[in-house]
Amino acid sequence: MFLTDEQKFMLEGKMGYPAQLGMEINVALGEAFDAEKMVRITGAHLGGISIRSAESAIMRFVHELADKGGKFKVFTTTNIICGDLNQWDKLGMLPDDRIQQEGMMEAITRMGATIMNTCTPYNLGHVPRFGEHVAWMESSAIIYLNSVLGACTNREGQPSAIAAALTGCVPEYGFHLKENRHGSIVINVTCPLKETFDFSTLGYFAGRDAARKGIVVFAGIDWATNDDLKHLGAAMATSGCTAMYHIVGVTPEAPTLEAALNSTAPELELEYGEKEKKETEEFLNRDKTTNLDWIQIGCPHASIQELEQVAAALKGKKVNPKISMWINTPQPIIMMAERLGYADTITEAGAILVADTCPINMTIPYLQKTGFHSVATNSAKQCFYIPGMCCGMTTHYGNIEKLVDAAVNGEWR
Repeated sequence: MFLTDEQKFMLEGKMGYPAQLGMEINVALGEAFDAEKMVRITGAHLGGISIRSAESAIMRFVHELADKGGKFKVFTTTNIICGDLNQWDKLGMLPDDRIQQEGMMEAITRMGATIMNTCTPYNLGHVPRFGEHVAWMESSAIIYLNSVLGACTNREGQPSAIAAALTGCVPEYGFHLKENRHGSIVINVTCPLKETFDFSTLGYFAGRDAARKGIVVFAGIDWATNDDLKHLGAAMATSGCTAMYHIVGVTPEAPTLEAALNSTAPELELEYGEKEKKETEEFLNRDKTTNLDWIQIGCPHASIQELEQVAAALKGKKVNPKISMWINTPQPIIMMAERLGYADTITEAGAILVADTCPINMTIPYLQKTGFHSVATNSAKQCFYIPGMCCGMTTHYGNIEKLVDAAVNGEWR
């Protein structure tokens, strides 16, 4: 690989052990993918910060780099952690988990990270411009960045993302190359998408049935909000392990169908209509009973617009005492909701605003301690992960209005 003088100095250890290790990881990754050179990045987003996903090996890795003076060269933010550090006792989480999580955060902070603890860093100011190169983790954030912002990142792992942050560069391959960003599959959307929930459902269908075969181009969608696009991508990345999509006339690299496909014929063309929509919703409603313990909103983390919607739906209502209703969002969004009055409405109804975490990043002992068995959510991503990652809990799937109805009445109707 071609390396600049600065990159050679890092590789030779002239800029310290952490930078050397980072460049060794970069070079090994670049050689594995036949990259010709490195590309400079402007930022990084680190997943694997939760002690559940980091586990002992990554925790030792992070502490070692911090202890040896590692410093990030670019703006670096953090993903979700294993709990809300401001409500540890109230939510019944384990003291040992808190100690380990705080230690992990302290080490990352010493290296220069900006603590955001969210899967939606673009809602908190980490917003790379069109064409910028970055190194991001977190599947829902990656697909949003590539698709909606038009910036460039591959699906980084914890070691490679930290290596990128320490060195300020990544090997140039994958989505850092324009020729790899064109679509090859078309999904014609023929039913109306009336709300964000509908985009989540479409995303799950697209990921499961098409995205593993190539980049999907959606035709027939005239308008979408940021939350619509967020949930669409989160579901696709979950069911389809994909990092990019296009919507004709909506996302920046798809002004026309021809541009999105790079003027080539699609390899596959599918229709998504009322039939496919209904079948996908039924598939995601895995729990066929009326039983319910836990309601989860905020996967990916809820935006201030979503908190406004939740507050409006809960206004004047009370959550059934047998139900625990959580809305997951980063701490700065909670502060904004407090200023706007949404937080008071939500908490007066008996729901809980939970910062910096989500169920699939919480430790297994805590999840077992809750005693919950059935979860209701508006997130197709959570419906995918919860049964396997949350002690076999089953899932109900519905929009915010249906979740609030279940919260008030204590059962899924």
